[in-house]
Amino acid sequence: AVTVVDRCGVMKAFVAMDQSTVVAHNLCKHKAYTALLGLSSQHLADALHGNQQAMMTFASEPNIVLLAGGVPVVVDNQIVGAIGVGGAPRVEQDEQLANSALDQMLSMG
Repeated sequence: AVTVVDRCGVMKAFVAMDQSTVVAHNLCKHKAYTALLGLSSQHLADALHGNQQAMMTFASEPNIVLLAGGVPVVVDNQIVGAIGVGGAPRVEQDEQLANSALDQMLSMG
């Protein structure tokens, strides 16, 4: 499943394969929302690793997900939105697919 949000977190696009799960649908939305902080959702998780207080603060926000698959969309050094991917067999693949989608989108100009 893939979600695209604008800079305010408003969903602009969502697509999912027929057999994808509701969990993948929800996670991709939250991964995109998380990436609006300016880091990929994986980079945020890595940055918080070892800082339990900060991790608990972010974990208490219901729309923040500290799993790979969310990437910010940055144009002219401004966050204009984010892409979230969920449901791949391995969470690392979610991040790869999100980055690939971002590359394709940015190459379209």
